Formats: sequence, C-alpha cells, structure tokens
Amino acid sequence: MLILEQEGLTGKVIGPFDPEYKQARQEYNRDIEAYPIAIVYCYNNQDVANAILWSEKNQVRLRIRSGGHNYEGYSTGTGKLVIDTTLMNHIEIDITNDVVKVQAGTRLTKLYEILYEHGYAFPGGTCPTVAISGLVLGGGIGLSTRFLGLTTDSLIEAEMVDAKGNILIANHSCNPDLFWALRGAGGGNFGVVTSFTFKLKKKIDKITLIQLKWNNNKPARIRFLSVWQEWLENLDRRMSAFGRIYKQGALFFAFFYGKPVEARKILIPMLSIPGLTFQCIEYVDFIDAVNTIGKTYPESEKFVDTGRFMYNRLSENELRDIIKIIDKAPTAYNSFVKVYSLGGAVSDVVKPNTAFYYRQAKYITAISSSWEENEEAPINKAWVAEGFLYIKKLTLGSYVNFPYSKLKDYKMAYYGQYVKDLQSIKTKYDPSNVFNFPQSIKPLQNQGKELFIAELKCPISVNSKADHSAGEVESNLEQIHLKGAGSLMPNPLDPTTIPKFKNEFSVPPVYMPTVVKHPRTGKIKSHDYEVTVSQFTQQILPIGFPETTVWGYGGKVRIPETNEIIPDFRSTPGPTFEAKRHIPINVQWSNNLTEPHPLAVDPTLHWADPNKMGMPMPPFPAFPPGFPLAQSPVPTVPHLHGGETEPSSDGYPEAWFTAGEAITGPAFVKSRYHYVNEQEPTTLWYHDHVLGMTRLNVMMGLAGFYLLRDPRNQLDGKDSVLPHGKYELPMVIQDRSFFDDGSLAYPNNGVVPNIHPYWIPGFLGNTIMVNGKVWPNLDVEPRQYRFRILNGSNDRFYNLAFSNQMPFMQIGTDGGYLPKPVQLGALLIAPSERVDLLVDFSQLSPGTQLIMTNTANAPFPNGNPPDPQTTGQIMQFTVLNKPAVVPPPLPKVLNVLYPLKRDSKKRTLTLYLVLGPTGPLEFLLDGQKWHMPTSELPLVGTTEDWQIVNLTGGAHPIHIHLIQFRLISRQEFLVNNYTNDWLALNGAPPLEHPTKLLPVEPYLLDGPINPPAHENGWKDTIQAYPGQVTTIRIRFAPQDEVVSIPGINQFPFNPAAEPGYVWHCHILDHEDNDMMRPYKVRNPHEDC
Repeated sequence: MLILEQEGLTGKVIGPFDPEYKQARQEYNRDIEAYPIAIVYCYNNQDVANAILWSEKNQVRLRIRSGGHNYEGYSTGTGKLVIDTTLMNHIEIDITNDVVKVQAGTRLTKLYEILYEHGYAFPGGTCPTVAISGLVLGGGIGLSTRFLGLTTDSLIEAEMVDAKGNILIANHSCNPDLFWALRGAGGGNFGVVTSFTFKLKKKIDKITLIQLKWNNNKPARIRFLSVWQEWLENLDRRMSAFGRIYKQGALFFAFFYGKPVEARKILIPMLSIPGLTFQCIEYVDFIDAVNTIGKTYPESEKFVDTGRFMYNRLSENELRDIIKIIDKAPTAYNSFVKVYSLGGAVSDVVKPNTAFYYRQAKYITAISSSWEENEEAPINKAWVAEGFLYIKKLTLGSYVNFPYSKLKDYKMAYYGQYVKDLQSIKTKYDPSNVFNFPQSIKPLQNQGKELFIAELKCPISVNSKADHSAGEVESNLEQIHLKGAGSLMPNPLDPTTIPKFKNEFSVPPVYMPTVVKHPRTGKIKSHDYEVTVSQFTQQILPIGFPETTVWGYGGKVRIPETNEIIPDFRSTPGPTFEAKRHIPINVQWSNNLTEPHPLAVDPTLHWADPNKMGMPMPPFPAFPPGFPLAQSPVPTVPHLHGGETEPSSDGYPEAWFTAGEAITGPAFVKSRYHYVNEQEPTTLWYHDHVLGMTRLNVMMGLAGFYLLRDPRNQLDGKDSVLPHGKYELPMVIQDRSFFDDGSLAYPNNGVVPNIHPYWIPGFLGNTIMVNGKVWPNLDVEPRQYRFRILNGSNDRFYNLAFSNQMPFMQIGTDGGYLPKPVQLGALLIAPSERVDLLVDFSQLSPGTQLIMTNTANAPFPNGNPPDPQTTGQIMQFTVLNKPAVVPPPLPKVLNVLYPLKRDSKKRTLTLYLVLGPTGPLEFLLDGQKWHMPTSELPLVGTTEDWQIVNLTGGAHPIHIHLIQFRLISRQEFLVNNYTNDWLALNGAPPLEHPTKLLPVEPYLLDGPINPPAHENGWKDTIQAYPGQVTTIRIRFAPQDEVVSIPGINQFPFNPAAEPGYVWHCHILDHEDNDMMRPYKVRNPHEDC
C-alpha cells in the first residue's frame, strides 16, 4: 500500500507495493520505464476531481492516462500520480438524434462494436486498444478520415475536470474557447477530459476493405511512393488509405465507402504497380474491416514512431532519398516509413474552427521502428532520428498524436500559428500549470491577454450532464468576442498588396451527366447528375498567398482544356451545366456541410432557423461565436436563376435541407430537382437561395453557370458564326475582401446592432474576383471571343468597359438572344444579370495588354466611385503573337421577339426602406414583410404590367422566378409627394394589412423612357432606379409560346402547385432582410 497519506483519494488506487502495480504501470510502448507514486483508476468525475485536489495538497505532479498509448510515455512518469480513466468506459447512444456519449477510457474496439450493433460507422483510428480520449484530443486519423473526417470533427461536446476540480462543459456555446482547443490540442493540456459526445454520421452497412502487398520487391517501393502522391491528388473522398514501405516491399490498407467494383477502378494506379503479390478487395461489414486491421497490431511493443505533415509533391530524387533511408533500416519488416492519407473531409473544415492546424496537408509521412531486445534499442532509435531529420526538411509540422521527444520547437511543430492562442487558453483554464508534461502547452508568463472578454456561465458541478436543451444553452450566452493581436482573428488583407493579373484566368469544368435513354426507342430521356455542396480550400488569391476556405458545388466533371474526367471535382464557381433544349435534366442535390457556418448568421432576420431557436432578444453576443444554434447545422436549397421550373424544383427559400436532410424546411418537397429545359437558349446560373442566409451562402461560394443551348438554333448549332469552344468563355464577376490568412472577410457588426446584430444593408468587397480568381489575366488570340458575363456579386453594380475604349457587341440578355447585335462602349450590369458579349481582339498588336474596367458607384448610383487601383479593375487581357482572325459577319436578325399585349392587371408595387436609429433596418416590397399573406396571385396564361415604384435612394435589381419578362419603360416621378401620400394612405411599413393602391400616374414627370437597345430582350432581372417607375410586362406562360390564353396552362408542369414562387430584390443583403415576397400562379378554378 501507499506510504504517502491516501486521504482524499477515491477510486481504485494502486501503489508500488500492490501486486497489480507492475501491470498497472505498464504503457503500450514497453520501452517506457516509469514508476509512478500511484495509479488512480477513476470510476467517475468525482474520483478525477479528488485526485487533482489530492495532488495539489501533497505537491505531487499529475499525469493523465486513458489508453496508455502515448508514444513517448507522457501519460506516466516516475514519482507522478497517474490519473487513469480506463474504468470510465460507459457508452450511451441516442439513436433518435444520432448522438453517442463516450467516456474517456473507452477502447476503440468496444466503441466500434457497440456502434456497429446500431448500424453506425465511426471515424476512429486503426489500433483497437487505443482509448478514445487521446485519439480525439489530438485530431484522430484512421481509415475513415477522408470520408467521415477526423475523429475530433464529429465532437459536439466534452466534459472536463479542471485544475480546481470543477467539471466543465465545453461545446460551441459553453466555454467555446476551451472546446476549440480540445479539438486538436487537448491531450493532457487543460484538464482531464472525462467524456465526449459525438454526432454520428449516417448509417452504413458495408464497406470495401482493401489489402495489397508487394513482398520481396525493392523496385516496387519507389513506384509505390510515386504513385501514392499522384493518386492522392484526385482521390475519391470515400477512400482512405495508409501504406508501409519496408526494405523488401510495401503494404497497403484502405477503406472505401462504396462497392468493390468502384474501388477497383479507383485503385487502378495502385494495382498497376509491378510485383503485387497479394490483393484482397472485399465487401464486408464495417466491424469486420476494423477488426481485420486491428489484428495487425500487437498487444504491446517496444518502438519509436513519429509523423510529419506532407504538403508538397516530392521529386523523384527526394523519393529515392527516402528509399535510401529505408534501405538503412535495422530490420527488414519492423522498420518502415508509413503514409496516411488526408484531404477529403479533413480539408473541408475551416482551418480556424478547431485547433488541428494542418488541415490542408495531403498526407502524413511517419518513420517507425520496433524491437524486442533492449540492446537493439539504440540502433533503432538512431535510424529513426536520422530519417526524421531528412523527412522534416520535406514537411511542415508534426502530428501531436505521434509525439517525438527530439523535437526542438515542439509547440510550433504540433500547433503551428495557434501556439499563442492555446497558451492564452491554457492561462485561463490552468494558470498554475497543474497539467504539465515535457511537451505540454505552458501558460503565458505574464498571464497573457484574455482571449474572451466575458465567459459563458455554463453548468459547472460534479454531476454535470452534457444534454442541455436549446433554451438552456442560449440562456447561458453572454457577451463574447475576440480581441487583440495574437487572437484567433486574423488581420484584414490590404488589397493594394495583392499583385494584379498574376492569377491565370480559369474556366469552370463541365458536369458529366448520366445519360438515361428510353428502353424501347433508345432516345435520350434525360441527363442525370449528382451534385454535392461541401467545404474545401481554393487558391483564389495569387500563388504565395494562403488558400481560401470556401463552399462550392461538385460532382463528376470534364475539364474543358484537357477533356480529363474527374469523378469528384469541387470548385467555386461550381462546375457548369451544359444543357440541351428539350432534353430535361435531373439533379440530386446533396448538402455535405457539417461544420458551423464561418460567417455570422443573424437570427434576428426572418430566416430558415433549423434548430427552431426563435427570435433572440438583446443584448446580443458578438461574432464569433455569435449564436451557436444559428451557426449549425447549415441549410441550403439550390435555385436555377432564370429557369422555367416546376415549383418543387425552383429552390423555394423555405424548401431548404441540412446535411443528410436531417432537418428540412416547411416547404421542402424533395432534393432531386427536375429541369425541363424548354425555354429559349440562354445563360442561366444556379445558386443557393435559403431563407435569410442567401447572402452568406453565396458569399462562401455557392454559385455556378447553367448554359442552355438549342442545336436547332442557327446561333447554337455546329455551323454557328459565333465564337465557340475555347473562344466562348463564361465569366462570373464578384467582389470579395480577405484576411491575411486567406479567409473571406465579411462584416459581422450590424448597422443597427441592437436590432440586427450582424446584418448589413450591402456588402462591398475591396477586390474583384473572376471565376474564383482575384484579378486574373486572360491570354487571348487576336480574334473575336464570346464572353457570357454574370454579375454574381451580393450588392455591387459594374459599369464595364475596356481601358483602350474599344467597343464591343452585346448579343444577349438574361433570357436569350437580342433581336439584333448592339454595339456598346460601356455596359452597366446589376447583381444577377447576365450579358452575352462579343469582343474582337483581332485589331490589336501582339503583346497588347488591356484591362476590363469598372466605373459604377457603390452603392449604385449614389455611392462612392470605385478605387481605380482596386475595384475599378476587373481583369487583364494579353494579346498573343498569333495570326489575326477577322470575325465573320453576324446575321442581321438574331432573334424574333413577338409583341406582348397586356390582358390582365396593372400592378403598382413600391420599393421601400425602413430606417432604424443608426441606419437601414429592412427593405420591403410594397410595404409587406415575407410572412404576410400572398398578394400577387396572377392567373396562368395572363399578361400583366408591373409598375415598380422605387421610393428608396438606391437602385434595385428586381428578379421574378419562373418567367422571363420585357421592359416597357422607365419614367421619373415626384418621389416625395408620392411617398407622403402613400404613407398617409397605408401607414408606416411594415404593414399589417393588405397594401392599399395609390396610382402613380398623377405623379409622373415628363414622358416614358423606352428601353435601350441592349435591354430590349427577354429579362428575368431588371434594374429599378431611384426616382423612377420601372414598368415591365410579364406573361405567365412559357417564353417560347407566341400566343397565350388566360386561364390555359401551357407549361409542361403545374405552375400553381406548392410551394409557389417568389419575387425579390437581388441585392442579397436586401433579399435576406425581407425584400422578398411569395407569389402564386393561379389556375382558373382557384380564388384570388
């Protein structure tokens, strides 16, 4: 028994004189020889707290152990008190909510088995005797990582006993700074973590297990490493793998969350490596797969092992140097270099969201050696040390779960630029450095800067439980914000420090469809697609700047320049749909966003609210963290802008769905959308359209092109005189701002913060991005090009021109071709508008460089002019030294526009701004908020005139779903007189009654202004200027029908079906704050 006084210790206490001591002190790595003063096997949080208080009273240092797998033995120590959580191994599953609570000492083999009984896979490690605690707190890498993420990425809550014996809850709401630190840097640094609550992924029955071996084949090794790094570049995220390279060959294991037939195709490069002596690719239960891998691990061993993060592709010489290191190995099969695949779901997580720093690494390279006899230890350790020095030169950081005592600057190696932040958190939760080991995080010497101004008052008691209701969590929120240098928030990036025109212009790839044919006729029935929404990083700023975390669409694509097929390509803007008229397409949209929203979601707006948190009341917390229940889960819903689409496929704002469709909006019908493609050929685009969050989701990158072509149209056919192929380029122009770490900078301080804490009336970025690249350069041949331009910005208008003042031709608008080409010197384009331009470079000398410029004030039209050095420049064109090609003449008639005659209502609809005490409070259509009864109820087949009366000081791009319309006129009016009379008639908005009509005709000035030639075509979005009445003519019938009859539906679907359609301002910040209204097309039998 202990000689030292035991009073105060509870649990099972083992001392040096107890018979179990020899076994109890043993670590997994038997090379570790340590003799603790005692080992306390804790049964509960109280035992842990008592042990911490006992150590403080008796001045005995602590060590924390769960599975005893720390490679360097930092979970034990001679003369230390070991707090062991092995006996805390209870597992509690909530199947209804797909949540599991796991105590810290639970071994992976037990967790896998119990979860499998309920049909769940789990993103754990490969060694079965590892306990959950050490794995998750350092990140957690295994053979499900690329598909399910790091283990820590599934963590939603933890319980921790701190240095004072208090039990703390840590999640996105309670102690969020601690929760951040625990996910990647929590191993033994801040307290004893006693339980973990995980959000489980969707249920999975079987997976494909892959085992490959190359025995007695030295040449296979260099080929293995070369193929490995190339293979990972575009690896399907459903596959995760690791390999070992020995003196005599190589070994490869992988899990694939799909069937063997797919796996074999993905594995072709690996299977092609010469000398393969064994392969097993089988479809097995998840539990059988993890058990098969688990059997490759001994119960314990003597070893040294360390791992580094690989970011770069190695040269052949560097690969050969690694082989030379392997050739020096002291043993044939117990000394090897290991590689673990990363990417996929790991890189989807926004880098600052957890303390796992090396998110963008491609894989881990580790060097390992084991032995049995003690006299073999020095040669094995020396070999690892020598190899590590070389591998370190090729890599950026070390994996904390593969610790290595010889690291000089271990803090930077494990945690990168997060060291200061972690030290601040350490200072807050363990200022006396109670939890200390050779490579622990130390408190700041001067107590540091407070990371959070005010703490969250979370439940703190010995009997704390992790299941708090939404109301309890929200009631605990107080003011929180980050401050000061060295905090988690990076600094704004000065746009003048970004070199222009270094980025190469890029064209989004094209989705590849599955062609569905009629079984009898063989004719094409439809083109089908599967498209995902996910998070990843992309090089938006020039090379040399950090990558940017974005959201984007992805799927199977073809790269235009090379015709290469990539099965799982993601980008922003998303890949392009190439659709053919009269061939419908079906798209299965999948939301794979599992992390909290990186931008501030404002729950005081009318928004999706998937957690049903309701309207919060002031005082409001600063962002970050904002309202955690608003930040996650993230809802999305896709909208095909400008498409003639059935209501259930239109992307109605309340038809949203979260990841896995776990939660759906009140108007949700389906996520497999059907697009009929019967309208005229044109440039459409798709983007997210979720209620109250569109501005944020599009800002993150959710947009892409949808090009509808008609092979029977002379301008779209194979003999078209228009530029095509590589001379026809879609271009989306967007403004963005950045932080110096490459992340998007979007304001999180509202203009009326006591009412809307985060909402702003309009975002204006300080850089210009084209096709996902900031200020790119496009090399052009001296010939004519076709540019399909989309203004994809949230708020900014662009007045486009060329720096040499050369003219260009416009041939199309939102809804298709103009009647005839229009020559222009400049062109104003509002958010969401598309223009189809022909630009002729054939008269320019080789080497000529010209810039597409912007002169539109922002906000338009009465805001500030753009900075000529930043937002006044869009992109550069450089003329190549190639033979000039003179463009062929265009047809005199591009399109025939039949006359539209009004046969129904003339509606008068106002645009109104509600002002708050310090700025705009909300924007309204006809004085009505979104939730008020639907007032626009047109009869199918009718043609109406809508008079858009702009009572605000800014221009608004008004977009109407389902249909294309035509501009009739614009006309100035007596704004103040009309506004006063309208308010006298209706009262101050927002109105709580139907809007009373005030005819605008008595207030009109001068005569109507006819549409300019470049707007004299089909439109789905129109610029409504301040001080003017904009009249548009809308026919609620298919665009290509020459004659429509009121009450007769000519659409190939029922436009009167639920949930209906919407019309709104396409300044996204306005749209999200109630400048959007539902409208419903009526069938003849329906009442108005």
